Amino acid sequence: MQKDSLLSVAERAHPAWFNAETGIYGSPHAAVALPANPLLDLVSFIFSHRRRDAPHTSSSSAVALPIPLPATQSLTYQDLFPLVKSTASALHKLGIRHGDVILLVLPNSICFLVVLLAVLYAGAVVTTMNPLATVVEIQKHIADCGVRLGLAAPERTERKGKLCFY
Repeated sequence: MQKDSLLSVAERAHPAWFNAETGIYGSPHAAVALPANPLLDLVSFIFSHRRRDAPHTSSSSAVALPIPLPATQSLTYQDLFPLVKSTASALHKLGIRHGDVILLVLPNSICFLVVLLAVLYAGAVVTTMNPLATVVEIQKHIADCGVRLGLAAPERTERKGKLCFY
């Protein structure tokens, strides 16, 4: 009887989408159909079709991004892709190549989205950290992940100047 009561406590400690038999968490949402083309990368997939679930802007061909921006600014998928390609090109000019690990130490912002997609578009690997992380935490992460380049917001670079990414 005590074993049964312990089991029920353990079962209650996990959300409904946890399978105790397999130890796997599943999504509570419906399955999403993935592209059949195994060579299609995430960025190309995102920009390859018109988004039906995002609100439309005044332009009939533009779809507004669901990103919180100041009321005076707007950005569409159509505006975003050139920013992503330009940033990916800049990363390539810096010597970033397929498989290089790029550390993003950026706050949640439009800049984060652009850089994240640009790194993926360049074929590099993204690893992220909280901008409030300590230098020691970041140094450990750099060593663990083999970071080639780190990108941080300008207001955060003064305390991260001691870091080396090569």
